[in-house]
Amino acid sequence: MIFIEDGAKAHRATTSHAEYATQGVKRMYYPASLLNLNPIKHIWKLPKDRVYVRKPRTSAKLRQYITEKWGKITVEDIQRFTNTMHRRCRAVIDAKGGPTKY
Repeated sequence: MIFIEDGAKAHRATTSHAEYATQGVKRMYYPASLLNLNPIKHIWKLPKDRVYVRKPRTSAKLRQYITEKWGKITVEDIQRFTNTMHRRCRAVIDAKGGPTKY
């Protein structure tokens, strides 16, 4: 597993580093300005797209749908995005920091 880090204060906490290290998690750094590389952006989009299809009419329904859909995100869904990080980073390097298909 890779812990993606952009240098945010919360990521630099000594306790976070120690805890992740004991679990065998590797750290990968990237500039904060490259948020399009962050897989969480795409993971958050999964329930959003699934909820949008249902067209909730009230805030209560919206909350219900989001809770349902968030609970249905699988490990495979997450791995689909995190497993492509090296490819994404290579694309940014090849584009010299310019736009990529990601």
